[in-house]
Parts: sequence; structure tokens; C-alpha cells
Amino acid sequence: MGGAIRLKHTKDGTPCVWLYLGTDPITHKPIRRYREFKGMADAEALEAARRWRDDLTPSAATSSTKLAEALALYVAQLEAQGRSFNTVKTYRLYSRRYAAPLARVAVGKVTTLMLDSLFLALLTNGPKGGNALSANTVRKFREFLKGAFRYFVGLGLADANPVPETMRIQPTKHDAHALDTPDLQMFMERIRKTLADTSDTPRAITRRNAAIGMLTALHTGARRGEVCALRRRDIDLRKGLMTISGSVVMRDGQHVRQERTKGKRTRTVVMPAALCDALKSHLEWQGGYLPKADRNTPICTTDGTHMSPDTLTDQFRRYRDALGLDPLATFHGLRHTHATMLLQGGTEIQTVAERLGHAQASTTLNTYAHVLEGRDRKAAEVFDGMVNDACE
Repeated sequence: MGGAIRLKHTKDGTPCVWLYLGTDPITHKPIRRYREFKGMADAEALEAARRWRDDLTPSAATSSTKLAEALALYVAQLEAQGRSFNTVKTYRLYSRRYAAPLARVAVGKVTTLMLDSLFLALLTNGPKGGNALSANTVRKFREFLKGAFRYFVGLGLADANPVPETMRIQPTKHDAHALDTPDLQMFMERIRKTLADTSDTPRAITRRNAAIGMLTALHTGARRGEVCALRRRDIDLRKGLMTISGSVVMRDGQHVRQERTKGKRTRTVVMPAALCDALKSHLEWQGGYLPKADRNTPICTTDGTHMSPDTLTDQFRRYRDALGLDPLATFHGLRHTHATMLLQGGTEIQTVAERLGHAQASTTLNTYAHVLEGRDRKAAEVFDGMVNDACE
């Protein structure tokens, strides 16, 4: 790839070059690139062609360390720095599955063209044995690799970071899906019926705990892992306050409480009276079947341990299918419903962001911009009125 360049000419005499850049490790086809150098003399075009070639094929190869080994090292050091369990889990998936076609390529020999080919393959065919990935997923994978190669350059495993020059992947925006009024009415009626069942069979215990979990997410905007991580001492029924400070995650095949939320910050939210009443009744009911030593977790399994977030998701799916709700509705949609109703009711963005645990209000604004039309219309009406008053 660093050999002599053969300069050719188009019919009108413009210098041009065809570069052979080796074999694509993904498609196994020759990599060829073409460029014309309009307005240049041959000597100038040749020098420009050499620079172009060098940009496309870094001279790095300073190390024989394979990409798979280097990515494993990168993820391990992120874990040591305290990255969340779910983030580390996602990064390992990226390393082992999405980057698999380049696993045996030396870090210093990974080029922009190789990465572009990989991204296109993931977007069109997906990883081996899977389906095509969404643009958002591939975009996140690209950002992961950009950070990884920045780390590799610092270690001297590569001379340059090839990721910034790769194809830009435009994110696909999806409006947050919230329950509409009829769906919400049916959902709440089903919750009330579930909470009216005070039996202590394993099935009833699971259903009731899940129902309280759904009600909590709806009334506070908490994520499913945060709901499952609640402890009795996090709930102050007298003051009507709930402290959200952890999240339940899967670790070594078991669900454990992680002492931080996704946003890495503890937040305290005010609970509506309806949720306070429901939680008070629920905790009293738990006392009837749980030994005192196990009465620590409001949303729990039959033995008092933290409920799996997947169980909440599964129970919500049962509600959705039984009630004929919108197929797009998910447990996470309860959080979106909470935020949507607050914003439509005129609650300030910053307040909603604090309840949701967003580090920046801009995250809330970007996610829920589509529900702010009413507020924008009101602003336009106010301005129109002021202009009319000024012109009278």
C-alpha cells in the first residue's frame, strides 16, 4: 500500500489516480479508490496523490497487538474507572460481536476504509447471525471505537485515530411513546384490580409487586432498575418523598443493587397522594406474608429480594396485550407518560429534568420537544396580544 503511484489522465488531460488499498477484511474484495486532481500539473498531482494515500492508509503498525485484545484492555480500564455495569456490558458486546470482523487485525493497521466497510455491513446485514442494526446503535458503536482508538494512540498502539474520518451516521429520532388518555384509563383500572387482590400466592405476590412498580414509575418517572432498587428507607410516607439512589442490574447471573442510578446522582422526588396511599397499603400487605427481616424492599420477589427489571417489563407487556394497548407501549413508556403529562400541564423543563434524573435539561428538551406545541402556541398568543396592544 505504500508503493509507487501511477499517475493517469482523463480524456481532457486531468491527472487522476486509482489506488489499490489491499483487501477488505469484511467483504474480502479489493479496495480501490479514485480521485482526480483538476488544475494541477503532473508533479503537483503526484505529490497530492501521495498525501491522499498516506491519509487513507496510516503508517502506524507500531504494534502487533490485535484489535480484540486492545478493546478488551480498553473496556477493562473503563470498568476499573467505575463505569456502570450496564455500560461495561454494552461495550463488551461491541468488542466481541460488532467488532468481530476486525478482531485479528493489528490495531495500528486498522484504517478508515476498514471501519467504513464495517459500519456499512452492520447497517445492512448486521453482525454475524443477527439482524441489521439501527443507525442509532451503529452510531454509538462508532463513538465507542473513537474513544478506544484515542486510548490506543495514547498507549502507542496506533499512530493516529482512524475513526473521526469515517462516515457520519445520522441518528434516527423517535418520539417518546406515552400512553394516551383512553389507554391510561384502562391501564389504571387494571392496576386497581390487581392491587385489590390481597392473597399471598406466589403468582399474586409477583403481580401485586409489579403493579406497585408500574404505579411508581408512572407517578415519579423512575426507570425500571431504579424502581426495583427502592428500599423502605427510601420512602417517606409522612413527608411524601421518595429518594432514588440506586439501580438493580444483572451481575454474575444474579440481580444485585448498584449504589448509583444511570445518571450517577441521587434525587428526591415528591410523591403524589395517590402513590403514597397505594404504597402504604402495599407495605402493610407485605407485612402479612414477609418475615420482618425481609421487609426491606417494596418491589420484591416472594422472598423479599429485589425484583428483576425484566419481570417488570414482562408484567407490563401482559397488561398491554390483555388490554389491547398500543403495541409500541413499553414499561419505559410509563416514564415518558409521566414527563409528557407534566410538560403538557405547564411544568418547567428544569423541574421535569430533575424528576427524571437527567443531568442536563437539554436532554429532556430534546426528548420531549414534540409535546411542547401547546406551550409554544400559548407563547405565540401572548406575543400577538402584546403586539396588538402596542399598535393600538
